Amino acid sequence: MEIILYLKFATENLDGKMKLIKKISNVLQQSSSNILKVIIVNCILAVVSFVKDVYLAAYLGTSAIADAFLLSYFIVDTLGNNFLAMALGVAVIPVFSKIFISKTNKDFNAAIAGVLLFSTIACLFLSLILFLNGPLIYAALGSGLDATTQSSGLIIFNLLIPILTFFPIIYLGMAILQVQSRFISSMTGQIVFNGLLLLGLIYLNYTKIYLEKGVFILTGFLIASVLAQFAYIWIFVIKDCKCLPEFGRIKDTLGDLLEILKNLLPYLSVLGSTQIIYFVERYFAAKQGPGTLAALNYAFRLVQFPIWVFISAVAVVAFPEIARKAYSKDNNAFSDSVNKYLFLGILFTLPFTIMLYTLRYPIITTLFQRGEFNSYSVEVTATILSGYVFCIVWQGISALLVRVSMLKGSKRIPLVAAIPAMSINILLLRYWVPSLGPIGIGYAAACGAFTNAMLLYFLLWKYLRPLKFIKNVLLLSGANTLLLFTCLFLKGFWVNVGKSSEITSFSCLILIGLICLSVYCLSYYLFWKIAVRFDNT
Repeated sequence: MEIILYLKFATENLDGKMKLIKKISNVLQQSSSNILKVIIVNCILAVVSFVKDVYLAAYLGTSAIADAFLLSYFIVDTLGNNFLAMALGVAVIPVFSKIFISKTNKDFNAAIAGVLLFSTIACLFLSLILFLNGPLIYAALGSGLDATTQSSGLIIFNLLIPILTFFPIIYLGMAILQVQSRFISSMTGQIVFNGLLLLGLIYLNYTKIYLEKGVFILTGFLIASVLAQFAYIWIFVIKDCKCLPEFGRIKDTLGDLLEILKNLLPYLSVLGSTQIIYFVERYFAAKQGPGTLAALNYAFRLVQFPIWVFISAVAVVAFPEIARKAYSKDNNAFSDSVNKYLFLGILFTLPFTIMLYTLRYPIITTLFQRGEFNSYSVEVTATILSGYVFCIVWQGISALLVRVSMLKGSKRIPLVAAIPAMSINILLLRYWVPSLGPIGIGYAAACGAFTNAMLLYFLLWKYLRPLKFIKNVLLLSGANTLLLFTCLFLKGFWVNVGKSSEITSFSCLILIGLICLSVYCLSYYLFWKIAVRFDNT
């Protein structure tokens, strides 16, 4: 991101261009170490978050009260975190970076104050709307829940509403840290949140507090975790970055705030289409009986794991190179760079798709079946996952192509692709879930993700080199075919042997995972050697 801003800022004069060269050189020297640190933190975050989900499943299972808690948190988290906060975090970085480079610290602090003030006012207004209309909102989304469960869920929902305001402020602090290249401080805040919530879940699991009381204690742990992340991030902002919002100078930075707003609206539109789908999915899941909504949450988290770990890492590494090629006017080099990282994304996500699909029952049983998570929970989660797992590759492709469209100045392309994908997804949910049951949720999501990825690819066709990309994907197909047969062969062994004890089951998970990944790497290497020899003949 810094490279793009230096390119734009330094085109004003020749002196600026000379400074640009020096600044780009410094950024590139730091990039390799920053990328490595980000990947390490990303992996730690993914592991902590995943262990938290394991304990969450063990405590809540797929009970009716689990549906109530997860629906309440979903509404607040989606609106405050995944919608408003995420869009704000993306929108402020370009403007904050430009101010940080070209203006004074007072201007920077005034811009921070403006964003902080207006985002807080907006969130408080939204919180008031949610509080006043909570019964209607909860009754609509949780219409499939019984009256007692809805009543408990509404209480949890009202308790969680105040944290909605803190999510954008947390992302604002993270953006400030990122602008000043303090990536580790920015990202470790999420580890603090997930780590504290994990401690709360461990406490609840081992004290055996009954669910009807425990969900309210869990709600308290959740609120405390958000406040701890907020404090952690802003301590670094104030102490290390020396950033204290100057509210008395907000009127001097109205132009910058307007520019942030212009950046914010396209991101809100794209994110909004995705979040609408998630709301509709949970609406239909709530109608499929107790526990289905909770099972959808667990399946969703499993699917997101390879995306968080690998696609996020690929995107972090890819962005500086793609950005340089985008502004170099060398279209062939840009296309090659994009195809390379798209290929890497599929290289990582396709084998996980195959393994999660073929081995979904033993994986879910090994990871989650304990405590309140029983055999019924395994069945309904595996049913939803059987379709949902096919989102992994397409969401990975979309995540990378959205960045390509933004670099090329085509901010409308992600929205043009997202609206038809959203419409198809919702239409399929409408017809498949009533007739097919929970499995329809997963396959509708997969069709929507596929549509979005394909539309993005064809809308960006002129920036890509499709023939070369297709050839590389065919090479991967051969390697993954051998992986598929390996998974099918080992599935029966895991199911039979893993039943003896939990230690044996986890040992099978590790052993079979290593065998599958080894087969995949070896087969890909062999297919690659054959392809190279074929090209040389």
